[in-house]
Amino acid sequence: MMLNLVMTRLKLSSRALSAGINFLHPYLDNDTHGHGVNFAVAGSTALPVEILAENGVIVPITNGSFSHQLDWMFTYFNGKCRNDEGFQSDDSTAYDRFHRLKDLNTLSIHHNNLLKQAIKELRQEFPNIIIVYGDYYNAYMELLRKVKLLGFDTKSTQKACCGIGGDYNFNLTKLCGAPGVPVCPNPDQYLSWGGIHLTQRAYMFMTETLLHYVYPQLLCRA
Repeated sequence: MMLNLVMTRLKLSSRALSAGINFLHPYLDNDTHGHGVNFAVAGSTALPVEILAENGVIVPITNGSFSHQLDWMFTYFNGKCRNDEGFQSDDSTAYDRFHRLKDLNTLSIHHNNLLKQAIKELRQEFPNIIIVYGDYYNAYMELLRKVKLLGFDTKSTQKACCGIGGDYNFNLTKLCGAPGVPVCPNPDQYLSWGGIHLTQRAYMFMTETLLHYVYPQLLCRA
């Protein structure tokens, strides 16, 4: 296993160099990170080493874990990709009628088109296997179109039920579950639970929409 990982690393490194791509500098290297950054820690564990130690698992190689890497990544992204307003724009034409950024919509649509093409190729390669596409994007669009009809609060479609701060009641550095972050008294009237996941009621309606289109593709017989 270790040999395979090393060989993979060598292959990727060689291809990167041949393409003129520089190696990524470590995050803690205090480099300007002009062409990317590497958050990896050699020998890091998925769980924090403190939790492993409590369960009698000793990690002699490093005291770094996946949580450290995520912390560094969020810190880096907060400094590079966000301002105090988050993903917002002063240009009204940047939004669609649901007040969603058009550029991010286009990115999602492009991603889904590539995914559908990959599924098409897999179906051709494995004709005896049923592979279905769950159209999450359009299921969510259907939910947005029926917000009022389904009894959601039309003034809170962009806001998180569990959150704090800003127009969206969301702060990436103080997420739902953190100390001092309040929860709304009426989550069933919100679409967003914590700014990342939807509420249970919103997911319920989306699931009904997805299953309506997915079940016929499964060719199920009673």
